[in-house]
Amino acid sequence: MKTVFFALLFCSLVSWAQDQPPTGGRPSGGRIETATRGVVRYRGLEKAILEAEQNKDEEALKRLVADDFEVRTAESNEPTPREVWEQRGKSANISWFQIRDMAVHEFGDVAVVSFLLDRRGEAGGKVIPATVYVVDVWRPAESKLAVRYVSTPGRPAGAQLMPTGKE
Repeated sequence: MKTVFFALLFCSLVSWAQDQPPTGGRPSGGRIETATRGVVRYRGLEKAILEAEQNKDEEALKRLVADDFEVRTAESNEPTPREVWEQRGKSANISWFQIRDMAVHEFGDVAVVSFLLDRRGEAGGKVIPATVYVVDVWRPAESKLAVRYVSTPGRPAGAQLMPTGKE
């Protein structure tokens, strides 16, 4: 009888211990992301471009953006040349920005950098999109941005990636 009692007590304790919430730290099985050298390098360059745009610093933009730079978007069939992009940047007022989910793929003399850009501000009296998906093509040897592709993300920011079964 004692053996059965202790076996039930042991099973109850094990079951109770598994139902307790974690006491802190990262949940087990979670992925810890570590930035690669490429992500660290290009995050700094991308941040420098965004700060130069924010501060209307033309000299900094000249150092970071190639002479033949252009921007392509899903909304327009024609590329936006550097001069037009700079003029639009001068009329924009970005109060805050954040780069997230960056990925860098280096292919010798070309680096492809993709990320989500969250920002607050307005341009030409209109509120700019809060989140855009950016793919930048860099010339690493010169540390110059050659081409930028911009679009709105297909899924709203913060949307669930996997179905929960509760829909």
